[in-house]
Amino acid sequence: MATQAPTPIAIREAFELLKIGVTKGYELVGNGELRTYCIGDRRFTTTEALAELVAKCEAEATAARATETARDARRRFRRTSRHPGPNPEDKDEPRAAKGAPSIESPASKQGIPRSGTSKRNG
Repeated sequence: MATQAPTPIAIREAFELLKIGVTKGYELVGNGELRTYCIGDRRFTTTEALAELVAKCEAEATAARATETARDARRRFRRTSRHPGPNPEDKDEPRAAKGAPSIESPASKQGIPRSGTSKRNG
């Protein structure tokens, strides 16, 4: 059996086939995610290298979806297992009656206006 030689593709054509820009394409080449080789001054890749890259990206997307699905399931579980809400007996009580400190300043208790709030004569 004769083995079929890999089909060479110019690197810019490969970027067009992948529908990515030149910057992203060379980033993939620099990271080693897209295998390339040079002949003279020209850089090439193969259809097999493109297929490997696409398969890797699909596998990562599938794994991300599975992770997201598991995360959503945990969130749904947390949402349903939480405390149902505030105690209905506390509903009509004012906050101060529960012992919360008053926010009033000593000046407002004495009837002294705060700075910037006095009325101008005129």
